[in-house]
Amino acid sequence: MRCILFFLILVSFPVYAQKAGERDYNAVSKTYQFYTGSVWREFKINVGLIPCAKEAAMNYNTILNTYEYCNGTHWVAMIGLPTLSLCSKRAEMKYESGKYYYCNGVLWVNIITL
Repeated sequence: MRCILFFLILVSFPVYAQKAGERDYNAVSKTYQFYTGSVWREFKINVGLIPCAKEAAMNYNTILNTYEYCNGTHWVAMIGLPTLSLCSKRAEMKYESGKYYYCNGVLWVNIITL
């Protein structure tokens, strides 16, 4: 009986993230999130104004020099703070030490999370 109960609990609560840095779209909160190795953290967001149709689509906006994603109705820009680290490949994204960064063409930008 205990074995069956353990199996039902295991099947009911699957492990979604396999490793730190894994990214996923949360359809309930309508935000992108990433796994730190122990918890899920959501990317802090701005209010979206430009309409979109494909929920969870992600795009690099070359005018604003930031990543944005579609929440099902509008493109939402991801807020970030520039670091002092130089980079050259615009839109490149990396995960390092529990944080996500993207290159704006000059500097690495730390994407703010909740």
